[in-house]
Amino acid sequence: MENCEAVYRFFEVVIVGGGIAGLSAADMLYKNGITNFTIIEARTRLGGRMYSEQLADGSFIDYGAQYIHGGSNANSIFSLANSNGLLDSPPKKEFAEDFENFYTSKGRKIQDYNVEKAIEMYEDIEDFFDDYYKENEEDISIADNNIASVFEKAVRSVMNDLRNSDDADEYDLPDVELVLRTLGRTEWKLEMAGENKDVGLTGAWEYVDIKGGDVTIPKGTQSIINTFGNQITSRVQMPRTVTKIEWNNNKVTTFTSNNCKIDSKHIIVTLPLGVIKKGSVQFQPALDARKRTAIQNLSPGKAAKILLLFDTPFWQKGDGYLVFSWTEQEKAAGKQAGDWKTGVSLLHEVSGVRNALAMWVVGDFAEMTEKLSDQQILSAATELLRKFTGNPSISTPTRVKRHNWISDPLTLGAWSYPTPRTNYNDFSALQVPLPSKRNPRVLLAGEYTHPKYFSTMHGARSSGMEQALKIIQFKKNQG
Repeated sequence: MENCEAVYRFFEVVIVGGGIAGLSAADMLYKNGITNFTIIEARTRLGGRMYSEQLADGSFIDYGAQYIHGGSNANSIFSLANSNGLLDSPPKKEFAEDFENFYTSKGRKIQDYNVEKAIEMYEDIEDFFDDYYKENEEDISIADNNIASVFEKAVRSVMNDLRNSDDADEYDLPDVELVLRTLGRTEWKLEMAGENKDVGLTGAWEYVDIKGGDVTIPKGTQSIINTFGNQITSRVQMPRTVTKIEWNNNKVTTFTSNNCKIDSKHIIVTLPLGVIKKGSVQFQPALDARKRTAIQNLSPGKAAKILLLFDTPFWQKGDGYLVFSWTEQEKAAGKQAGDWKTGVSLLHEVSGVRNALAMWVVGDFAEMTEKLSDQQILSAATELLRKFTGNPSISTPTRVKRHNWISDPLTLGAWSYPTPRTNYNDFSALQVPLPSKRNPRVLLAGEYTHPKYFSTMHGARSSGMEQALKIIQFKKNQG
């Protein structure tokens, strides 16, 4: 039972959520002289989906976010990690070229020259997407505004070019196309955490890549969370759940569990998209229509990251990138039968953990895996590995490490993605404070709110800092 008298207090700013967005907002406030703030966090730890564990051998695993997407100081997370000495020197990066081992369900490894040709052609597919977006941005229909639709057009185009080329006889065309389709499913689904048919093209093309590759963090993403000092963490109230936010032109009242309340002049809400969409926190008055539409047009991701630990790794170091190339017929049959295993396209090494592979299930089957026991996961993983590699002697992994982000009531999903109904104005609407830009009382932050870097750690961090700056500027304008 909470002591409401101990909770009640007036703050300049209340921040809901102790993930990277909320902590970054708090840090920005503190560095600009606003110290009368509090962070309300529902968990017993900070970090949200940046959640790491140190294993018995001293290595680290990440249950959620794991890469810094963009290894340069233009990335707010890279800059923070690098300035705190949290990265290798030079920073270790992973690239798409690491994914070279493509296998069919018949236990056959696709020849390297076919894989290399498909990877080369995949660049043409990316160019096709760019051209298609530029030509159809203004008038593309909702029915065609999805990655799957455009990808199908792109595959047909580049495969037709290959068939009509002078060197067509040098390749196994069905294998090249199989790799192309597998790349499209795997890369896009991992980036967007949804089925390609559900991801909006125009929304996805608003994302801005930062150069520098995907950078690994030796001691996990939690090491970044740990950089926030006592001046921030001492202002955290946890575990405490927010249930309702009442606001007007002058103040905000935040209600926590057991109907305790905190008054403040401003509030920055960094709850995940899934929690906002479900209405777990009631806003009175409700968020404006533009924000409600924007939230409806975005989707929380469906991704299950399952870490498989082996007593002894069966793969050579650096060669543990295994891509399962299901045919279109196998995928369709799997969907009809409800066979979640056909949703597995990739297992890959875990940086710094020699005996672990990360197995990904993204899209329609991800939620199903969260209902499976660890033993069911271990048996299925062994079956898949033996089937696709053709090696019946691969040992069964001994342990599973995972967090069920989709069913976790404090996240209700993985990183967000734009749907076919998403447009740039949705992100703009999410960034506008309530009741107005000139009077910022209620502000939303988190990865799903950032117009350029949605779905990423740096998008979450940047959104928190940017919203905090609006409060700082408001205070300066008031004198």
